[in-house]
Amino acid sequence: MSYKYEVVRELGAGGSGTVYRVKEKDIALKLIFVKDYNQQQEIEREIAILEKLQHKNIVKYYGCKLVTMTDNSLIEINRMTNYKAVTIFMELCNHSLAFELKSRHTVVPNESLNIFKEIIDGVQYLHLNGIMHRDLKPENILIKRENGAYFIKISDFGLSKYVSTHLPIKHSGIKGTPGYRAPEQQDPKVTYNYKVDIFSLGIILTELYTNYPVKSWLKDFWDKKALPPLPSKEIENLVNVMTDKDPVKRPECIDIKNHICLQFA
Repeated sequence: MSYKYEVVRELGAGGSGTVYRVKEKDIALKLIFVKDYNQQQEIEREIAILEKLQHKNIVKYYGCKLVTMTDNSLIEINRMTNYKAVTIFMELCNHSLAFELKSRHTVVPNESLNIFKEIIDGVQYLHLNGIMHRDLKPENILIKRENGAYFIKISDFGLSKYVSTHLPIKHSGIKGTPGYRAPEQQDPKVTYNYKVDIFSLGIILTELYTNYPVKSWLKDFWDKKALPPLPSKEIENLVNVMTDKDPVKRPECIDIKNHICLQFA
């Protein structure tokens, strides 16, 4: 038996798929068209990871379906043949952190700190469960607002991978988003581990504490490690160590949390 999910509107699009709001339920639907076998493997890996994650700062996963598409309706099918795409049903959030950063008029330090603490909690949970995200950026961090409060939700696990805390992985092609991915992710000759996420978090932390558009300072950062003005030396020092070119020198999530609490909470 097939079922139609009526698409209400598009919420956002990225390299791994397009996210829609559907009429039938208050949920988000991520539509991924299957192009080849490698993408199919990535989709299956994302679903396998989402099925195991349960944390307040990770977007909730409700299931997935094989579908084909007709006009604006997604038609669920029960057989493996002739399916054109996969839909992943997730928790509906209001918008991304990227949207939040572009919309704000001024930096509110306490709010930036609270957002970053929630992001760190989510990433620490991933690392403790042997998962590195590999594509952390404001577009993949969602904000859900309820009853005057907001909740941070890490999303988009299309590039995520299970990895031993102590063992690096070999390159399978350059993964991640330019500007946010760590230097070792860009060099096919070297191995890397979960510390690539710490580098990405350092860039995100900088964005949270400055009102300069990321494109205006990111090139200078990569060329000469020059940061935009930040509100304190402690934050600047933390960003510098998180984005150290040597991943061994980057802190663990627990160290970052302790640094935040002790130095500028």
